[in-house]
Amino acid sequence: MDTEFPRVIYHYPELHRSSLSPCQNYSIVKKNVNDMKLIQLGLTLFDPQVSRTGVDEDLQNPKSITLFKRQGIDFFINKLIGISFVDYVFLFMASRISIATRWLGRNRTWITFHGTYDFEFLVKILSQQNLPHDLSQFMQLVYGGLERVAKSSNVERIVEKSHQASSDRLLVMQSFMELQKTYFDGPTKELLNAFNYKLHGLATA
Repeated sequence: MDTEFPRVIYHYPELHRSSLSPCQNYSIVKKNVNDMKLIQLGLTLFDPQVSRTGVDEDLQNPKSITLFKRQGIDFFINKLIGISFVDYVFLFMASRISIATRWLGRNRTWITFHGTYDFEFLVKILSQQNLPHDLSQFMQLVYGGLERVAKSSNVERIVEKSHQASSDRLLVMQSFMELQKTYFDGPTKELLNAFNYKLHGLATA
């Protein structure tokens, strides 16, 4: 899964994100997510058992909007033929792709890269309301770069450009599968369990 949004408009002044506590991180992420609208949500459905073959009026970070336009996102077309959040939620839930951990009788894993904003935007549009007030309430709901990670695993982007949800979520999936094969194969596979239910910047343990 990957999302594209107008990037961060609120920050903790003079504090680097890495120095913030999980609760401080959640507080600033929540404020950003609640006050902005999602541009794209990209999903890749992958079964390892199968062979692999309107922004003008909204709060935004202008530099990010310029980047998205340079990467090929056409906001005018989005406004003309883009789907509304209400319709998207209906189709998403009707497809039975939900936060639940099983799908078609198989265990499901959600894969993101620094997915804090991705999950929080997904929760926001599915619930059709602002995020919960504090981190503990949010966690009850959900039981630099990507290019560098992909390059270190010798994974190449095969479709479209960076900073588009459809392309980024595919690269995330490919990178994860390569990292799993390289570092978590055989007896070490169980080590991946340590990352279950962990969101970057929001892990309390």
